[in-house]
Amino acid sequence: MRGILRDRLYNKHYNKLISSRSGKTKKQSINTFSSVTILAPVKYHKVDDLLKAHKYFSKLNVACDIYALEEKAETMDMTANITIIKREECEWYGVPSQEILIQWLANKTDLLIMSNPDSLPLMRYLCAASNCKLKSSMVYEGQETSDLDIDLWVDVDNAKSIPLDKQCDLTYSTLTKLGIRPPVIVKF
Repeated sequence: MRGILRDRLYNKHYNKLISSRSGKTKKQSINTFSSVTILAPVKYHKVDDLLKAHKYFSKLNVACDIYALEEKAETMDMTANITIIKREECEWYGVPSQEILIQWLANKTDLLIMSNPDSLPLMRYLCAASNCKLKSSMVYEGQETSDLDIDLWVDVDNAKSIPLDKQCDLTYSTLTKLGIRPPVIVKF
C-alpha cells in the first residue's frame, strides 16, 4: 500500500514539474559546451570512478560538477569535486527537498550527463528539473526512454558495465560527431 501511495505522489509531482517546464523552457541549439554536470548514483559508481570522470573533463578545460545520489546502504567520503545528495534529504516519495532543488536549479551548465537513468526516481526528477542546455544519457537494455527528459541518447552494447569515465568519453565522441565541442582556449 505504501509503495502505491509513494508512486502516485511521485508521479503527481513529476508530471506537474514536466507540464510546468514544457511551456517555459525552449530547447536551445548548442555548438560548444564549457561546463558539465554529471548525475550518478553511488550504487553503481565508486569515488574513484567519479573523480576519473571529473579529471576527464578537466583535461578538456571543461568545468565539471558531479552530483552523487546516495542511498541508505551506501556511504561516500566527501570530496571537493563531488556534491552528495543523501536519500534522507529528500521526501519519502522520491522528490527532492526545497533546499536540494534550489541548489540544483542554481546550477546552470551546458551539458548534463545522467548515468544509470532507470535506477532512482530522484534522478528522473532532477533531470527533468535541470536547467542544462543539453541532457545526455546512455541507453540501457530494457529501458523506457520515452518518459525521460533526455535530448541525446547514446546507444552502446552493455552500457551498464561501462565505467563512468568511458561513458563520458562516449558522450563526448558522440557530441563531436554532431559538431558540438568544448571552446578552444588558446594560451600564449
